Amino acid sequence: YHEHVGEYGTHWNFFLTLAVVKAAAVAVPPAACGLVGLVVLCSYQAALSLLGLAAYVNSPDRDPTSLLSLNKEGVVSLVGYLGLHCVARFFALSSKMHLLLDRGRSPSKHPAATPYNHFYNSASFALVCWALAFVLDRSVERVSRRSVNATYIFWTLATNLTWVCQLHVCRLLFEQRERIHLFHAVSKFAFLAFIFANVLTGLVNSLYNT
Repeated sequence: YHEHVGEYGTHWNFFLTLAVVKAAAVAVPPAACGLVGLVVLCSYQAALSLLGLAAYVNSPDRDPTSLLSLNKEGVVSLVGYLGLHCVARFFALSSKMHLLLDRGRSPSKHPAATPYNHFYNSASFALVCWALAFVLDRSVERVSRRSVNATYIFWTLATNLTWVCQLHVCRLLFEQRERIHLFHAVSKFAFLAFIFANVLTGLVNSLYNT
């Protein structure tokens, strides 16, 4: 569904973005995702701020004979989403997030992979992202969901990691007494949960004037 043409363009949608970014990320080695993400973000933000790319994306003018012009928001923002994916992947790998689920199956195999460690890692990274988003918003460029600029990327990371921290707190409070299967179910079927939530969002947008 399209809520506004300025989101992704005339024909593009987020599922196309998800597919392209996932395919491109396969070429990025896990050990290099942090460096690649940083290079992508810096060069992309430079293009937005210094080369006029931001003005092109934010302009309402479109060439009806050009597919690129008709879908400029979706195509140009691919670079930003790739940078976002790489930085998020760097955090997940550096904080060993996968060990948190592995520990649930074999606690003795990963004794150091406690929810406390992951909470501290998530909170620290979230604070760094909040600080970067604030500085970039004030000194470089305002948050732009349309172009997926560096400010938006760090704001998105900070927001999502703040929610992750809240989930960690819930886990620390409740999973001491009993295992919360909902966390593991959502983690195992994350894409299906995303599609279900997206369909519900589209249903709300179709039934009501949002």
